[in-house]
Amino acid sequence: MNLQNYKLGAVASGGGSLFFSDILTAGGASEFLLFADIPYATESLDAYVGKMLNKYCSEGAARQMAMAAEQ
Repeated sequence: MNLQNYKLGAVASGGGSLFFSDILTAGGASEFLLFADIPYATESLDAYVGKMLNKYCSEGAARQMAMAAEQ
């Protein structure tokens, strides 16, 4: 995998956190992955996005996580 021209900051929760084990086993991952946040518990995810979510496994929650990661 040629990751030279890309940088990634990512946030995932639940089963999506398995993504990080795949990325971190790739050679050169430390040059590619800027940060990885895993707010796993509902309290952690609420704190990460700055508010209590109505649904945790939803498109809306994913958008909130993405917006928080951009901050």
